[in-house]
Amino acid sequence: MSDTPEPTSKKLEAKRARRLAEERKAAEQKRAQRRRSLITTGLAIAVAALVIGLIVFQKGGDGGSRGVTDIGGPETPEAAGCTDPEEHPDEGHTHVAEGTPIDYKTDPPTSGDHWPPQSIADTGFYATPVENERLVHNMEHGQIVIWYKNSASQDEKDKIEDYVNEDPDVMVGVPYDFDGPGTYVMTSWRWSMNCETPSQTVMDQFRKDHQGHGREAITPTFTG
Repeated sequence: MSDTPEPTSKKLEAKRARRLAEERKAAEQKRAQRRRSLITTGLAIAVAALVIGLIVFQKGGDGGSRGVTDIGGPETPEAAGCTDPEEHPDEGHTHVAEGTPIDYKTDPPTSGDHWPPQSIADTGFYATPVENERLVHNMEHGQIVIWYKNSASQDEKDKIEDYVNEDPDVMVGVPYDFDGPGTYVMTSWRWSMNCETPSQTVMDQFRKDHQGHGREAITPTFTG
């Protein structure tokens, strides 16, 4: 009897070749699936990071929270020499031609007829007066106006300027010699509060209560 192994049949070889081809194809499909999974995961992470970044950016610029500056000051309205926040009657909201003087019943004004949209005051801090008829429109949009007396100390003016500059897109600071108590008045549409000493805590609370609550809800609310 010959010790030579019997040759493999052509049919068996073909079957083995098909099996190997199928195994190679399956392995390649698994590798391709892993690559697709890695790409999909990477894209998902990138999109999530982009969305989070946009949310953070929007929150940083919509007036929803304050900046990094903290002007300090007393922690309570009483310690800051503040009156209770006062709600005033609505004096109207009709647009009149720019240049038309309006006699407001509150000092400083908190509502009433005012100049048209194109005459609204730019937000930010001012060292010179701004017409009341412009600023009433700012409050109608839900913005906060801080009116400070010319007799306020430079330190008080600097703190008010620093505070306004925390959110310069939603607040206005202007010199105005009102008759009431305190060195400055915070106003919104139909609301006011007189205070003696600038206070981060007190100002923040007034904004939380009244920012974004004008007749036209254009300005975002404040969350602190």
